Amino acid sequence: HQRVCKNCKSSVDDDYFYCPVCGKKDNFKTYYKNSIKKDIKIMKYKDFPNNSGILSICLVCQNEEIIQGAEYCHICGSNVVNKCLYNNYEQCEQANLNPIPVNARYCPYCGSYTTFKNFLPSWKEEQEKESISEEQKNHKL
Repeated sequence: HQRVCKNCKSSVDDDYFYCPVCGKKDNFKTYYKNSIKKDIKIMKYKDFPNNSGILSICLVCQNEEIIQGAEYCHICGSNVVNKCLYNNYEQCEQANLNPIPVNARYCPYCGSYTTFKNFLPSWKEEQEKESISEEQKNHKL
């Protein structure tokens, strides 16, 4: 089966309480294999090269030489690990136990902003890009 956010149409892991893309709580629909309607377009939000939740390229300065095990870029000091910003930079308990996806704007466990939210385009921007791309593909056919 696949869980999908009703708001932004992104795929959501089973253990998430909040959508990591748009931040909505428990706003999911479960589809079983081969039952997703053709009119439901599941959004695939841009992901970034990473190694177990640590970015391979800094989102701010584009540094490609991230030190193994580092949490910050050694060139610009930006986070290279996406963290929950719950309660003034203290991670929520679940986010301490499980990595947050590098393309998550919101913590999937508590719904707070993540450290990458300001560096990632909004889900609406991503949806618009996807729609334009689909229109261009259909127009070429």
